[in-house]
Amino acid sequence: MVRRRWIEVGFVFLCLAPIAAMAEDTKALRARFIDAIRAKNYPLAVENYLPVMLADRQPQTQMGHDCLAALKASDTVAANKTCTAFAKESPTDVLAPLSLGLAKLLAKDSDAAERQFFKAANIAPPFEPALFIMLFGRPDLNPGLTELDHASIPAAQQGAVDQAILDFKQGDFAAASRGLQRVYDAGATSGTVPLLLFVAQKRAGKAPSIKLTSDPADDAGYHMLAQALRGDKAPKDSYREYRATWGELESDYPKNRFFLGEAALAQGDKEEAIRYFKKAVAAKKLDQIESELAAAELVRLEAE
Repeated sequence: MVRRRWIEVGFVFLCLAPIAAMAEDTKALRARFIDAIRAKNYPLAVENYLPVMLADRQPQTQMGHDCLAALKASDTVAANKTCTAFAKESPTDVLAPLSLGLAKLLAKDSDAAERQFFKAANIAPPFEPALFIMLFGRPDLNPGLTELDHASIPAAQQGAVDQAILDFKQGDFAAASRGLQRVYDAGATSGTVPLLLFVAQKRAGKAPSIKLTSDPADDAGYHMLAQALRGDKAPKDSYREYRATWGELESDYPKNRFFLGEAALAQGDKEEAIRYFKKAVAAKKLDQIESELAAAELVRLEAE
């Protein structure tokens, strides 16, 4: 009996070890999980997601610990067997379908994984939007994953925005344009969405579908970015005019640098664009999505 107890404690330790060792931010782990899914590297996806999944919850049964141990070992056969048993044994524990979904990913059965993730969402909605929205495009399950101007985005469209941001990061500007256009048409006609839509369409080599009309009396910051993106003024001149009468909020710094960089790029000044993008990236501690978008642009520009 004592020996069995120590075995059980051992299983718990194995499952908790990734949590104790988690020095990385869960957002970075989720991002790598998503990248691994897109690359169809399912063992890497599971490896990156397990610490996130277990950060604030643990299974309550031995079968649950067996399931997690098999996932950690990337043992496809054992994971599918034990996680299926876990799901049957604990139908109301959100970890059960989520773990089985990961087991299905190990088995390269993404359709079955999707069904299990949706079951998890039904148990504890909205559960892990990164899984449901980024992978399977279910905006109805998403409470808002990014920091992209939440107030101006209809809740039902936030998932489409998240996907568009991923597409933009990966350089698929046509897909980003389509997603952002749907969000814009659904009512997100102010804030960051129209600015990013305008940029994505131009980066995709298409004529922008919107005019980016702006009024400095209404929103001086938006007007500053809009006129630079439209090409009415050089980015530095537009910014200088803005700063002559307005103070710049710290939280606006990465957004302003990112879009001024895009304006410089559109106007053919690659060096100026790189300078702006580097400033946006340097402000990443502010946790704004524009810092990540700028980082992706820098990678592309510096590879040219």
